[in-house]
Amino acid sequence: MDFWQVTSDTNITVKQYIVLRDDLWMSRWKMVAQGCHAAVETYKLMLNHPTYKTVLDEWEKNDERHVTKICLKVNSLQELLDLHSTCELLEIPCVLIRDNWVTEIEPNTVTALWIWPWYISELEFLKKLKLLK
Repeated sequence: MDFWQVTSDTNITVKQYIVLRDDLWMSRWKMVAQGCHAAVETYKLMLNHPTYKTVLDEWEKNDERHVTKICLKVNSLQELLDLHSTCELLEIPCVLIRDNWVTEIEPNTVTALWIWPWYISELEFLKKLKLLK
C-alpha cells in the first residue's frame, strides 16, 4: 500500500502525519516512543492555539472511527529539515522532535517531524515519501 492509498479517503479532509528518520537505525519501540512524544506535544499545542483549535475540532469530528495518523519515513536529517522548511513556507504547523535520552542515539538528535492535523489538499509534497513499515 502506498501513501496515496492511505490518504485517499474523500470523506476525510484532515489527517496527521509523523515523519521519522530511518537512517538512525532506531528500534521500532524507539520510533514509537518518538511518535508518542510528538503526538502529546502537538496535541497540547493545538488545544491552546486559537487558529489551530478549529482544525483540531474538524479533525476530531471528521473521522468517527479514529483520528487518522500516517507514519512516513525519510533517509536523512537533511531530508527531514527540508520537509520542515516546506511546512513552514506553506504555514503548515509542524514540530521537530529531538530525543533527550541516551538509549539508542545521542541526546538532542532530531528524530522526527510531526505535522499537525492539517488539510490533506495542502500536503501533496508528502506524496514522494514512503510509508514507515
